[in-house]
Amino acid sequence: IWAFPAFDNGIENPLFGKSLSTEYITFKSNLTTNTGLVKIDIALIKLNDAVGIKTGWIGIAFSNDEYFESNLFHKISYPMTADPDDSTRIFTGDTLYYNYGTLDLIQEKWIGYNITGIPGQSGSSLFFTDNTGYYSFGILAWSGNSRHLRITPEIYYPFKDVILDSLTLVGDEKD
Repeated sequence: IWAFPAFDNGIENPLFGKSLSTEYITFKSNLTTNTGLVKIDIALIKLNDAVGIKTGWIGIAFSNDEYFESNLFHKISYPMTADPDDSTRIFTGDTLYYNYGTLDLIQEKWIGYNITGIPGQSGSSLFFTDNTGYYSFGILAWSGNSRHLRITPEIYYPFKDVILDSLTLVGDEKD
């Protein structure tokens, strides 16, 4: 499968290039569903080429509810259509959509703030920054109401183990 940073209905951005994927890692619940909907829409894709170095990197993190109640969170995405609340805002693929705010929804599986999302924002991260690093605490699942799948320990630790194992293999191969 080819992977590339994209916007505007999946049109490849030639500035970033593309890479073949070598592995796709997800939860079993993504493959088996009760209602036809994905339960945990999050995955890792291992690429042949490091296209992420050009686009930036946001790590993943989890925390307790008190952390969510006292911090400002951000989201940057490429929407694929116009803003439904403002017809003058047409996105041509050269514009990032930026939201920020404090959270108004803090649940066991979901976090978010009360904004109207735009189709195409699904998959973007809800992140926190302390200006030394960027940490995603949720992945947008429903753009219409800006609700993000919360990164929980059950999501974080399996992905951390996969990433660390991959880094160890790369390190061992270079020695």
